[in-house]
Amino acid sequence: NLITELRSNVSEVVSVIELTNSSVESGVKSTTETLASLRAIEGQSSNLGTSLDQLHLASGELAELVASVRQASGQCVDSVENMTASVRGVVDSVQIGSSVSEQGAAAAEELLASTMETGRAAQALSDLAEEMRQSVAMFVVAESPALEGQARRAA
Repeated sequence: NLITELRSNVSEVVSVIELTNSSVESGVKSTTETLASLRAIEGQSSNLGTSLDQLHLASGELAELVASVRQASGQCVDSVENMTASVRGVVDSVQIGSSVSEQGAAAAEELLASTMETGRAAQALSDLAEEMRQSVAMFVVAESPALEGQARRAA
């Protein structure tokens, strides 16, 4: 009776061992699958880390590009301001030149009027000189016989 009971207990222990062995095999299989999943996740994590590093580098390059664009736009603004100042200078110069030209034209008109007046005065002097020459010539002709007589007497 004891042997039967012992056989029954051994059978139960064998069943439990077989069940435990099956559970261990299932656990090993599950652990192997979990390990493979973890390795895949590790690979993806490494790829993600590489991608994050590349993204970080790209964002640094983008920041440099933005800084360059800002600097270039600042230089463009400076250039536009300089060009605006130059245009204002040209406009001012043209206005000054126009004013000087107007003053020069007025001075030229005054000089022309003065020259014409001087020409008229010169003509009047020339006319007066001609009248004086004619008067002297008439005086010489009129007084010539008397002067000749005086010259003979003096000789």
